[in-house]
Amino acid sequence: GGLGVGQAIKASGLANAWAKMVVAAGHHVAMGHPIGVLMALSFITSLLSNLMSHTATAALMAPIAMKVCAAESMKLKTAAIVLMLSANASFSTPFATSANIMIKG
Repeated sequence: GGLGVGQAIKASGLANAWAKMVVAAGHHVAMGHPIGVLMALSFITSLLSNLMSHTATAALMAPIAMKVCAAESMKLKTAAIVLMLSANASFSTPFATSANIMIKG
């Protein structure tokens, strides 16, 4: 499911709009420094991975990250590492997976 949604976001142009919002938010937070863009990408990915599957989140955010990298002249590898770590960081929260919810009771 998530891979199809990611492809649809890329094909429809929605990735461009979201990438512009991520870049604007990142520049606003870090006063124009590129690390702010990565922080914004990480925050959004972490937030989404708490609400849905981390695999679907990575597939959803990949086209957006590609557009962000193109807009900011960043390496795709850097954004891929940020997405990988941010999407998987949700395992540490009590509500990210059903097993964590059962343990927390």
